[in-house]
This record gives sequence, structure tokens and C-alpha cells, in this order.
Amino acid sequence: MYYHRIDIPTKAKSIKIVPIGDIHNGNPYSDTAKATKFRDYVLNTPDTYTIDMGDDMDNVVLGSKGEIYDQQQSPHHQFKETIKFWKPVAKAGKLLAIMDDNHTYRSRALADWHIVEDICEKLDARYGGFGCFLDLRIGAQQYTIYCLHGRKGGTTDSGVLNTLVKMNQRVVADIYLRGHNHRKIVHQDEVKKLTKFGLMEHKRSYGVTGSFMSWDNSYAERSEYLISVRGCIKLELFADHWDVHISL
Repeated sequence: MYYHRIDIPTKAKSIKIVPIGDIHNGNPYSDTAKATKFRDYVLNTPDTYTIDMGDDMDNVVLGSKGEIYDQQQSPHHQFKETIKFWKPVAKAGKLLAIMDDNHTYRSRALADWHIVEDICEKLDARYGGFGCFLDLRIGAQQYTIYCLHGRKGGTTDSGVLNTLVKMNQRVVADIYLRGHNHRKIVHQDEVKKLTKFGLMEHKRSYGVTGSFMSWDNSYAERSEYLISVRGCIKLELFADHWDVHISL
């Protein structure tokens, strides 16, 4: 697991995080135009940040899943487009971390090409690996995020939600985020914890962060997967008091 402490100075009452992932650049059914709109929203909105949740590239290689002859770009050009996509966000200081993922791992297994690590080096961005603990300091408040791209499947929202919530069995955090499942799902629960200040409530927030894949005539339709609502979830973290809002 990777750990990054990030101090976010702000004079606003809160900041927003819009995690962006599962673009699958190179796949003919990737809605890159919609993904770019979300990226530009992050760029143009004050006190708004993002986490790259992985699978920016479709990266179909010899012997892997996927339709290699349908790819719109080679892995090399998908790599270059990914850097171009994220460069202005990284330059603006709004990219909190980049998560590694199963699609780019194909090139690591095939040819020892660590694509996401190379992207992070090109952008001078934080590498999140296959599990990342973000320690955000916003004003006087501290927020902890456990995020990963994910690997476990799930063909129903209830199954995906179950996998998401079970992340709290591995790591204690305020917010749990995962990609991979091409769903937009949010959830919150509350537990009690004993602190030096006495018995307190601990609200935990969970999100499956969305995707940008069209369904018609795609692998998802042929495989009888559910239609995904394209886009991202949104989080609001407050600076003047401790609270998390999460929404679709």
C-alpha cells in the first residue's frame, strides 16, 4: 500500500473531489468527450480536485481479453493520450494520485512495462499502486481516503456494493473509493469509536466511482452486463468542520 499526506490550503468552506476513471482510451466504445468534460470541470472549478481511478487505457495486448482488432489506438498511443489528458490537471496541482489497474498490468506481465508508474514520472504525480491511503489535511480537518482501482467483479449493484463495503475490513478510513466495476454507487454508514474525548460517532463514506464506456453493440451488451450510467461521483469535504457529503 502507498501512503501520501497532502496538505490542501483553502479559504473556502469546503473542497470537492471528482474521481475520474475507467475511460478505456483506445476502445471504440470509450466516451472520451464526456470524460474530457469532467476533467475540464475539475480544472475550471475552484477548490476542486480529482483522483485518477485507473483503466485510462484499454490496453488490449496479444493473449489478453478484449478485441485487439477493434482498438482505435495502439498501447503506445494510448499512453501518450493519457499523459496529454492528465497533464493540465497535474500542472494545476489538482491531481491527488493515479491508481494502477488491471488493464495496464497486462503490459507489465507481458513485457515488464510499468505503464502507470511511467505516467506518474512523466506528470510528476503521486503513484497510488494497487491500494493507496490518502491523508488529506484541509484547514484544521483531517480526512483519510482508501482508494484502489480494484479487480473483483460483480454483475449486480448489490454485489459491487458488498465488495466496496468490505474494503473496511482491510483499512480504517473515512472514505473508501474503488473503480473497475463501471458503476456509480454511493453509500454511507456510521459506527461508534472510543477516543480520548469519549464515545464518538464515525461516519464512513463509500463510492464506486463510475466509467465512460458506452453499451450499445459493445462487449458489455454481448455479455449481458447492465447498462452503466456514464460519469463520476462527487465528494465534498468541509474545512470549517468535519463532514463528508457524497453524491452521484
